[in-house]
Amino acid sequence: MTQIRVYGADLCRLTAEDCYPILDSSEAQRAASISHLLVREEFVKTRALLRTVLGAYTDRSPRDFTFTTGVNGKPRLVGDDQIHFNVSHAAGRALIAIAPGAVGIDIERADKSINHLEVAAEIFSPEEYAAVERAPRLDRSEIFFTIWTRKEAYLKATGCGFSANLERISSMTPDREIEDTSMPQGSEHWFAYDLPAPEFFRAALVTSSDSLEISMSDVSGILQAH
Repeated sequence: MTQIRVYGADLCRLTAEDCYPILDSSEAQRAASISHLLVREEFVKTRALLRTVLGAYTDRSPRDFTFTTGVNGKPRLVGDDQIHFNVSHAAGRALIAIAPGAVGIDIERADKSINHLEVAAEIFSPEEYAAVERAPRLDRSEIFFTIWTRKEAYLKATGCGFSANLERISSMTPDREIEDTSMPQGSEHWFAYDLPAPEFFRAALVTSSDSLEISMSDVSGILQAH
């Protein structure tokens, strides 16, 4: 059974001032290039949180890690192929997954203001669109973002990014397996797991294991502890 650790945090409980010293120079430069204050601070907090969580996981200093990017910008650790991680943040909430193999995670705030059917018609599979369409109007946002987070977590796990043919990817199978008819026969299998999330949020994790043990912990106070 594959074991994956998921760390969640309320970014409002962190301060950018506490987080900046944890970043390396390239991350600080990237932060400086973000003009929108809230977006910049969310990036700084999430990056510092990632470093601190990895430090606690490996018993190393948070500043010891060097990151690089793979296909489609998926981040990975330099010099350590045994630790796989993925990060997502939205509307002041962050999730970090650490796993022994490729993993993708996504969290989204269930925005009721968008036209769910219009967006679903463009990026969802026919099965996914039908699930949104038949949902009661008051439930459409939750159904839409449940599917959205599964799909985005899949794109992040595989490194496909949004270059993938989204309408050929379906997350509606009863056994959690992602169906991607754009992939060649014999491709690796991927499975989606819905995660507990704060009220008004939806979250999902995707990995290649169909037998999974997920441990979740709140690390909103981890920077103060370190």
